Amino acid sequence: MNIIRILSSFLLLFGLLILCSGTTQSQTRLRAVSTGSWGGPGVGMTVEKGSVKIEYDCAEGEIPRQLKVDKKGRFNVVGTHKPGTFGPILIGHEPKPMPARYEGTVTGKVMKYKVTLIETKEVIGEFTVTLGGGSRLHRCY
Repeated sequence: MNIIRILSSFLLLFGLLILCSGTTQSQTRLRAVSTGSWGGPGVGMTVEKGSVKIEYDCAEGEIPRQLKVDKKGRFNVVGTHKPGTFGPILIGHEPKPMPARYEGTVTGKVMKYKVTLIETKEVIGEFTVTLGGGSRLHRCY
């Protein structure tokens, strides 16, 4: 009876160790996206160690953490998207950042991604930016 309990405890502990080590391995497989300026038509992105700032023709976005990709170059993170406005902004009617999902891939120096508002599921757009590439923004105001 004691041997069965000891073996059961050992198997449970061994299973937990395997489960925890699998989590650690999957976390270490992520690699940081290269920091610097990324740009493309209608979008400019600044990737820093702890955040990503994005400027569009008539909006802005932010990912408040380091952007990392898996071994296939994919990412799927939550940040914010704030629409711009045409003309003056009335006090008390400033656009508010909305939760958004940023998902895409990085292949070499090219990043392709899609922005989707979380609450409404509205796809804001799909974008392509290049590390070191310039951005041409046409501001809406």
